[in-house]
Amino acid sequence: MLFTAHSGVNFYFGNNPSADGTWQPAEDLGSPTGFSHEQLKLVAKTVDGRETTWSKASSHWLGKGFAYLAGNPAQALELLVRRFLLFWASYEVPNNYYPETVDSTPLRLAFVNFALAVAFGAVGMFLGWPQRRRSWSAYVMVAGFIVSSLAFYVLSRLRAPVIPFLLILAGYGVYRLAQSLRKRMFRQTGIAALVGTAVFAGSILVPVNKNSYSSQAWTQIGNIHLNNKEVQPAMNALNRALAANPDNASTRYSLILALCGMGRVRDAVAEYRRLCAIKNTGMPGQMLKSLSAARIAVARRDFPHAARLYNSVARQDPANAENHYLLGLVYVSLDSLAEARLSLQQAVALDPGHQSAIEALRAVEGRLSRDLRND
Repeated sequence: MLFTAHSGVNFYFGNNPSADGTWQPAEDLGSPTGFSHEQLKLVAKTVDGRETTWSKASSHWLGKGFAYLAGNPAQALELLVRRFLLFWASYEVPNNYYPETVDSTPLRLAFVNFALAVAFGAVGMFLGWPQRRRSWSAYVMVAGFIVSSLAFYVLSRLRAPVIPFLLILAGYGVYRLAQSLRKRMFRQTGIAALVGTAVFAGSILVPVNKNSYSSQAWTQIGNIHLNNKEVQPAMNALNRALAANPDNASTRYSLILALCGMGRVRDAVAEYRRLCAIKNTGMPGQMLKSLSAARIAVARRDFPHAARLYNSVARQDPANAENHYLLGLVYVSLDSLAEARLSLQQAVALDPGHQSAIEALRAVEGRLSRDLRND
């Protein structure tokens, strides 16, 4: 499909001040504490403080993306070149699935990477060019996916549909190479081999910040373990994330949560100092610092201070259900059940699938009902 109701939103994800050619959180559309489809839908459809239709929201974000490109022509050209190179890069740019965290023997043994497919595909394109009228559709499909990536961003799962067409061309390239060798057409074979080798080397050598993605991968695994109350595996994963990227503020926040959950408040405070030492974190980083301080306050049972901090974050990021849920729990600890109910109701309204918030709200409403009966 050329376009969907979310085309404008995705265009802005690929063309904004924090864009790097891949899908990255945009400050206008993101949250420092993690990705949520429900939150993204609410934020994306809110224009000038009012919720609007998807078509109007798409036009709004499309306009913002074009405005950024028009106002920053040098960065626009840099993004275009970067996306073109990433499209041919052997590295599979991940989104939310990371092969390196999967214990899979077939993945470890796999040797046919994208660079190999695109190298032989280039050989097939080169040798098949004289007969392009018979195979034009394969060329067009490859070109079409390149154009799509140049306009939006490069991700492995969005690039994957081009692979069958590259493999068709690669198969033809291998066949023609074998024919050329049998017929002793060494000049043609040599040129084709040079083309394939150059493309393979270029694909391998396209620079990608792999450490950043590795850090994201292990942070995600750590957060999954945290949600499952598996603290030690979470700690192991988060430490691997920090080994890959010590300046990942989200990882340090998750590590603070884990340390507080283990009762290691002193270590959490030390980790909080390291988080505060990270430079250029912007508004998301400032919010993570506030959230970390609030969690440490909860661990110290300083609930009034925690409530102030969570309130501040909830005002800065009102569409984040988790912030309202955490604030509701603090109000429960303060025995302020009316305020707890309001916060938990807001959390459930923002994320109807937030099971912990639903259960906490049910418990608070039960206590309020019992209090009314006793009165």
